[in-house]
Amino acid sequence: MWGKNTQWCYETSSPGRVDEIKATQVGADGGKFLVVKAVCDNGTALPVLWSPVDQSSWGPPYEITPKAIARSPLFLAGPTCRRLGFEEPTLFTSPADGFLHFIGHDHGACSCRKYAHYISRTHSLKADAWQLAAPFGCSNGAFEEPNPVPALGDGVFGGKIRSDVWVDFGPRVANAGLRFSHVTWRNSTR
Repeated sequence: MWGKNTQWCYETSSPGRVDEIKATQVGADGGKFLVVKAVCDNGTALPVLWSPVDQSSWGPPYEITPKAIARSPLFLAGPTCRRLGFEEPTLFTSPADGFLHFIGHDHGACSCRKYAHYISRTHSLKADAWQLAAPFGCSNGAFEEPNPVPALGDGVFGGKIRSDVWVDFGPRVANAGLRFSHVTWRNSTR
């Protein structure tokens, strides 16, 4: 999967591994992508988009998503704590506002486990379509790595999510108790 597409690690490092791969379908044409946490040898984790060459399948071979569709990596590590990038890079459409959202937990130990949060009002993946949205979450024991649940139940992200449940992949797998409301987040009590 590395091939010649290793530019996300820049000149300061080289690719180390990939993990947290999420099948994602976004856009009017329903383009298929694998949103991959690509980790460089220096510990930086960046969301890289790979596309199945045959868009009628989720299977290999894959290619880096063309620049005309999305920048790769989708977001840079600079705005994250310790500048180490993202865990759990996730794209989804909110049932509350209809926008395409990107969230990612800060990679590396942080005193506040804040999530990066960007929205695309047009559902475009191009760099100029994204705007920074309110970050959410200091865990304070409430949640660690919450993930939305796709509404269709098929495990494919990018589309609408369930508004009533998130799954937390922190120290214990549990319902994170999060609710989404118009580009803001709140932790509900149960």
